[in-house]
Amino acid sequence: MSGRLILANSLSDHAGRSRQFQIFNYFKYISMRQLFDRDFDANDHFFRHVLAVGLAVWVSICSLQECGASTSARWQEGYEKVNSLGLKSVNLGIANQIVVGHWVPIHVEFNQVLPETINQLVITVPDGAGIRHRYLIDNAGGNQSFSNVIRLGRSASPIDISLLDKDQQVVFSQRWHASTIAESHVYHPSVRPVYLNLGSNLEINRNLGHDRTGSRRDEDVYGIHLVDPKHLPETALGYDSIEKIIITTLNQDNRLLENLSEKQINAIFDWVASGGQLVISSGLKVEQYFSEGGRLQPFSTSPLLGVTEIQNTGRLESFVGSREPLLNRTGEPIAAAQVSGEGSIVILRDRNGPMIAKKSIGFGVVTFLAIDLDDTRVLAWSDFPRLLAIMLSHEFDAERSARSDVRSGRVTHIGFEDISGQLRGALDQFRDIYLVNFTIVAVLIGLFLVLVGPLDYFLLNRVFKRMELTWITFPLITAGFCGLAYWLHSATRPATIRVNQVEVIDVDETTQLIRGSVWAHIFSPTDRNCELQLSENRFAAYTDSQWFSWQGLPGTGLGGMQNQSNWRGAEYTVTENPGPDETDFPDWFKSRRTESSRSQRDGFALQAFPFQSSSTSSFTGQWIGTTELAPSSRLEQNQNRSELTGTLTNPFDFDLEDAVIIHHETAYAFRRPIGAGETISVESDTRRRSLRSFFTNVRKADGEDTRKSWDIYSFEIPDIVEMMMFFDVANGQFYTKLSNQYVSDIDLSHLLELDRAILVGRTKQAVSTIMLDQQQSLTDSLDQQWTFVRITLPVASK
Repeated sequence: MSGRLILANSLSDHAGRSRQFQIFNYFKYISMRQLFDRDFDANDHFFRHVLAVGLAVWVSICSLQECGASTSARWQEGYEKVNSLGLKSVNLGIANQIVVGHWVPIHVEFNQVLPETINQLVITVPDGAGIRHRYLIDNAGGNQSFSNVIRLGRSASPIDISLLDKDQQVVFSQRWHASTIAESHVYHPSVRPVYLNLGSNLEINRNLGHDRTGSRRDEDVYGIHLVDPKHLPETALGYDSIEKIIITTLNQDNRLLENLSEKQINAIFDWVASGGQLVISSGLKVEQYFSEGGRLQPFSTSPLLGVTEIQNTGRLESFVGSREPLLNRTGEPIAAAQVSGEGSIVILRDRNGPMIAKKSIGFGVVTFLAIDLDDTRVLAWSDFPRLLAIMLSHEFDAERSARSDVRSGRVTHIGFEDISGQLRGALDQFRDIYLVNFTIVAVLIGLFLVLVGPLDYFLLNRVFKRMELTWITFPLITAGFCGLAYWLHSATRPATIRVNQVEVIDVDETTQLIRGSVWAHIFSPTDRNCELQLSENRFAAYTDSQWFSWQGLPGTGLGGMQNQSNWRGAEYTVTENPGPDETDFPDWFKSRRTESSRSQRDGFALQAFPFQSSSTSSFTGQWIGTTELAPSSRLEQNQNRSELTGTLTNPFDFDLEDAVIIHHETAYAFRRPIGAGETISVESDTRRRSLRSFFTNVRKADGEDTRKSWDIYSFEIPDIVEMMMFFDVANGQFYTKLSNQYVSDIDLSHLLELDRAILVGRTKQAVSTIMLDQQQSLTDSLDQQWTFVRITLPVASK
């Protein structure tokens, strides 16, 4: 009773004051007059303790508020200062075209230069599994605009842009909503080939039969015409979403080629060397761009002799299969470049010299056309679409429709239409992990219900005749089944991290380029946040680019990147390792190979990646640089390219098993492994097979070949990877009823047209190493591992 009176009197005395001051003084009054009053009602001891605890909590809150007042004021002042700057523009992708699952450039610009108190710009986007991941861009010295490359794993998803101060506190944050992005940007599926048109607008979408108002199948090509080079990438990784680039030089829009920076030109060259395909058309202005010191001279397929004029284009018309002449026989001639053809493969030769020529640069190809595609007469030619398709090595819509119709309907029920999805399924098969099927679970649940129900009742009622024992039997049965569930979980799951890893190591003998592509599935038995990255490779003398990131699943199936699922609550960071200053090393790959020091220019890793208990996560990565390995081959072919002779050397310090040389339309399978550093003869140590049958037939012990069909449910990693590595030459789209677009850069079929032979072998050693938390190598945690080695070898003609 006394406690209630005190409460009433206290509230009455302080009726005119603020609520906070009233409560504080009430607790003070209680503490001074009643908490230590020995006449206090004995039944109110509990209420006394409650008041004491409340007083302690209230004093603590007031103290914290008082101490943090100045800090909060400073934070609010900084927030208002930064927020007043505002975002001026955000540009994603090349020409605002975003290909989901690929690296795309991003350019963020503010209205004013950011103050030096701002430490980093943070861009948060979903990955292929819908998990939020952040890209950090440093604000060194105060910037107004920021550029980088990122990967988006979901289409039509919001993007968060934030600014952090030096204490890593958020002082500005703005969400870029999906509706806002859709107004100015276009999302493309990860399996859509995107062609970049630099120069005059060749209207690729209309001329190749893929107008945006028409068919929009995922595999349809999409052409981008770029006018302003302002936001073109300055690194090769920024072109990851681009399938091919076509450049014209006659009628440029806004003098685009002159406005390209040296870094942008170098980035295109590096992109070609890493596996890109470039098409160049130049006639009248060829000397301006391809003579010594010209902006495009590094892309020349052969030495330039000059410019001439041609009146008769009959050979080009026949090559295209046209019945309509390109030029009026009495009209003005058309300018054409004269090149020697030396060092290139001439596809079409005119009476004045090569008309179409190809040349390999590293793992990529440059195709050169000696007339201007953007000449008004060529653009008006009725067969211009067919000529454009030939230059881009592209099939017409009708031809692709036939293949797509064969493929449609068969694979939609399994959740993927790209062969990378089959690779993911195969990598998810761990030898130490067993799935407990539903039948076993259902049987155990039924057995539990029988034990705790009828059987327990029968035993206690009829046998023991003591029903109160159920307080003992029920907990025992429940505990026993909990123990059984725990045992099943432990018996079907390993207690440590397990890794399934596939890698393809490519070496080009001519340029001494080396490239490693890695796919890995990592199983974690517990919840944990880890840092993951690729370690420095021992075969690379200089690493130009190295990254490790999440692996997405193309398509709309469960877990697919076109699945519109919400973001998951976890979050991790993509860290960038800039390495040494670019000025320390030359910009061209052909010069970088002379550097002997081991250094890395740039790269990406994952920080605090959230693994869930007893689950697997999918990753992929790639590194490219130069090597000091010397394959040292001496291969020759006859005039019709039907026979390959000579010798080659295994440059690695490990044996190459199941070695095969792929050349033109023939596969030369070695009868035994090629030892480390061993030189071996093609004539005496191989047996020949048709290239088509090599990929589609099974060779029996008696030497006969039998046709096999592609098993889309197969988990045979060697078959899947071999098909990916030579997808086009093996007619993979028709044979597998799948596409190979998401990882198309792994296919080197285009090099077989350029007097190249490719040695393919396997090794039991892992070349690329995944590092956990910068200390632990996951090589010792490999459950299954496959390493494929390809060496691109030049072939001379007899």
